[in-house]
Amino acid sequence: MSRALIRHDAPEAAELLADDPDLQPTLAPGEFDERFLALHRQLFRTDEPEFHEVTTHVFRPPAPYHVADHQFLWDGSRWHLLYVTGDISRIDAYRRHMEAGRLDEAAAQSPEIGIGHARGDSLGALAFHRNLLLPPQGAFDKVTRGVPYCFRYRGRWGMLYEVRGEGGDHQSLAWSDDVEDWTQDADNPAFGLPSWGPNPGGAAQDVCVLRRPGGLYLIFFKSRAGEGQVAVGLNATRDFRTFVELGPVFRTPPILRGTIGLESPCVVERDGMGRALTDVGTPPLPAFSLFPWRNPRPDVVIAAVEVRPTDRAVVLCGLCLGTVDEDPLRADARRAVVVELPQPEDAERPFAVEVSVDVDNNRETGLPGL
Repeated sequence: MSRALIRHDAPEAAELLADDPDLQPTLAPGEFDERFLALHRQLFRTDEPEFHEVTTHVFRPPAPYHVADHQFLWDGSRWHLLYVTGDISRIDAYRRHMEAGRLDEAAAQSPEIGIGHARGDSLGALAFHRNLLLPPQGAFDKVTRGVPYCFRYRGRWGMLYEVRGEGGDHQSLAWSDDVEDWTQDADNPAFGLPSWGPNPGGAAQDVCVLRRPGGLYLIFFKSRAGEGQVAVGLNATRDFRTFVELGPVFRTPPILRGTIGLESPCVVERDGMGRALTDVGTPPLPAFSLFPWRNPRPDVVIAAVEVRPTDRAVVLCGLCLGTVDEDPLRADARRAVVVELPQPEDAERPFAVEVSVDVDNNRETGLPGL
């Protein structure tokens, strides 16, 4: 049976969501802001968490494989750890092929070969079991198949896993009776790029599945929202055949525009409230930051940028001009950038408080300023 992805305002969507009134917003904006602020104060109540005092090492995969985007499962008798795995040393070659559109070559150099599986009687006694290598089912998943998220559905285990190929990043389904042997769904992919995101350039990644009491499944996922921002999207389903788009439920703030500022959303319910936790991709300011801005006069090409710190010394690592949907960390260098110091003696100092950067962005690339 084929699948369908429908918008939230379609007639079929109203019927699918009819008996789940809790899906609708129940907090006024001010109440939500107050609770969200309280949550962040709890998460960041200390400036320097003592990481090793509150964590315990429980598992390491065999070389050369790595662990990423993991999930723990309890099947009633023992624990299972599922995660995307591969050889991370291939990442540079893989990215070069992907950026050039060479999908077959990228598949041969993929750092994500499949899904790793460890198991044990306790979380402190996990042992590597095997790597689950799901075969490609078509052009849509010819490059990678991994990043699993498992859930219970009608007495069986279901697994949404991320696939990459022609058309971007999609989600596919597999089914199992015991978490050991998995059968790929014949109608894959389950769903792909959301209609509210850019296409091409969108994605459906890092899912989190939340089952409502009435049998409705909420699927949260990471995607691009346009204008260089990343968002958490939401689809709903009852049968994993028809999915209703409920749009982006969260967007990264403008200061993270042009970065992958959000990863692996996880949504849990507690005290009658949904809580979303994500990885954030921008480290603290003293380490590294990206500050995108728009050209105040889009009809004029930027020729130079002058930086005048007003508080403390700044180390300027580089500038990138392009469109707001570009990821500056993965853009190929197009030309050298000349940094001119206002005083010659500043070249001998550890920091320069005023610098002028001549970009000369005109005939060489023709790219507009941000």
